Amino acid sequence: MNPGSRVGSVFALLRVEPEHSFTPAELAQAFETTNINSLSVQLATWARRGLLGKTARGRYTIPNNCPEPDHLTSADQP
Repeated sequence: MNPGSRVGSVFALLRVEPEHSFTPAELAQAFETTNINSLSVQLATWARRGLLGKTARGRYTIPNNCPEPDHLTSADQP
């Protein structure tokens, strides 16, 4: 995983606050992303793949069994 990639940035933020569940809007604001819909789709995809935890509709967190960055494949990248 490239540390400057979207997935790298999201995982880095989620690891800083593992007890907090984030909305796509919160993550978009943190990364100065204007296309929240695109980010929402990517977050949902990662959640379906088990890379992110989903605590409620539209709320994402880092799962307890979160893979280390070097274990992610290019398919997990945006």
